Amino acid sequence: MERKNALRTEGNKLDEHEDEILQLYKNKKLDDVIKEINSKYKIHASKTQYRKRVEKWHGKKYASRKDVLAWEQAGRKLRDRALHNKASIVIWNGSIISDPAIQQRVHRHTGPRLADKFTIGGRGEDNPNESTIVVIY
Repeated sequence: MERKNALRTEGNKLDEHEDEILQLYKNKKLDDVIKEINSKYKIHASKTQYRKRVEKWHGKKYASRKDVLAWEQAGRKLRDRALHNKASIVIWNGSIISDPAIQQRVHRHTGPRLADKFTIGGRGEDNPNESTIVVIY
């Protein structure tokens, strides 16, 4: 029996639809994402090609222990900065995270008490030009 291999060019076509694939992958199984994208755009990429692309784009369904620890640490830093009226920006995997997403992630990984003790955004009252970037890897 002859083995069917997806062409390498088919995998490269997935890059054009990165945002849509990652958005679908958050709420659906990979098999369902494959069926939807392949039929919608007439792509014939394999499951392996999808899986490797999602890994390359840092698409995850579940948080690793390292991620949980990083968000716990970020929550503590953000709370301390908020107590001193300092604004903060959170960058995760090279992307700036919105305030609601920060609240959600900190709440998820640290519990409601820590997430409710600080607010994100705005400038500090002591020094309106001061802003620090909190980078989480």
